[in-house]
Amino acid sequence: MRAVTAADIQRVMNKYFKLNRASVVVYRPTKSQATGLDSKGWQTWLQAAVPTQAVDDLGQVVAGGITRFKLSSGGVLLVKPVHHSPLVAAQFQFDGGQRLEPPQLCGGMSLLARTLLTGVPGMDAPALAQAMDDLGLALGPQVDADRFSLGFQALSDKLEPSLALTGKVLRDATLPDDELNKEKARALKDLKDKSDSPDDYVADLFSTAFFGSKSA
Repeated sequence: MRAVTAADIQRVMNKYFKLNRASVVVYRPTKSQATGLDSKGWQTWLQAAVPTQAVDDLGQVVAGGITRFKLSSGGVLLVKPVHHSPLVAAQFQFDGGQRLEPPQLCGGMSLLARTLLTGVPGMDAPALAQAMDDLGLALGPQVDADRFSLGFQALSDKLEPSLALTGKVLRDATLPDDELNKEKARALKDLKDKSDSPDDYVADLFSTAFFGSKSA
């Protein structure tokens, strides 16, 4: 199992997950009209239903309609169009988390996630929250053992100002001292409460074994 790679899985999927290997079962009311399609007709119909994977000059389709873009900054952008709702959802992922924290700053990434939305230049926490609400913008900072991420969801017709505000949060978050101290106190209380939870204790043991002592 440990020797299986993503390339192995893709190779097997490309070999077996084909339309000409599919079995189709049509379950319909007895009074409904039959489609009249034979096996070749069904295969043609299913093939037409599969999204066309076009590759433009900037991106490369990697799987399932996802297009991969390499940015000049060195980052990677993965895009998958979904047209059933007027929303744009994204995850901004950064190499980070407790894995990269020095022992004397352990917990710093967690505090950053807790305080990221407490203000930007010209806006305190309530003003920032109001600006996000006016745009229909939702942001969710998270930190794990090996990454820092920001969840993003915005209305498609307000994407540009939503991205602008998100960029300001990521670049210029003010992290006011009073808010930072509040979150420090909450974080210390959370750590104390965790000592009474067997589930959290076991999870911490696993994280320590897997990621090292800095994951706690």
